[in-house]
Amino acid sequence: MVSADSRASSGLVFHEEKKIKPIYFVSSGNEFDLGIAGGAGDAALVKQGFKIIDSEFKSWFKGIGSKESRNPLVNELEDIVSSIESKLMIRYRELRGLGIKPDVRLLLASVSQDAKPLLYVFDDRGVAEPVHENPGYALLGKRVITGGLLLLRLQDYGS
Repeated sequence: MVSADSRASSGLVFHEEKKIKPIYFVSSGNEFDLGIAGGAGDAALVKQGFKIIDSEFKSWFKGIGSKESRNPLVNELEDIVSSIESKLMIRYRELRGLGIKPDVRLLLASVSQDAKPLLYVFDDRGVAEPVHENPGYALLGKRVITGGLLLLRLQDYGS
């Protein structure tokens, strides 16, 4: 399950911001749900991250060809994540060179073709941490303690 609070704030200004993006590909009239991206922090960087994630999945899908339309295997998802990391690292390095500190965290959730759920969190350096086995969930954002931990406790994920 991936959920997000869609309120973004800057000082006294509040607005709605899309923080979750489904990653899918349509081939021969069939839709393949490849993953879900989520983000917290600077809205512009979240959107850029979504574009990078979407682009890497679509490049992979086009590369396997229409005869083999399927979701990625675990090792293929790991390659996709590595490619996303590389692109995020380059982007964030460019921003730091301009004196801009990236304030963003991204999440990628997917289920491999061999039915393994995978969950990665990308930090403000662009580095991905696999969290699908330990702890098995991820919370992004500044106010995760109030909402996120409450949801986890309601689902019996411990205290």
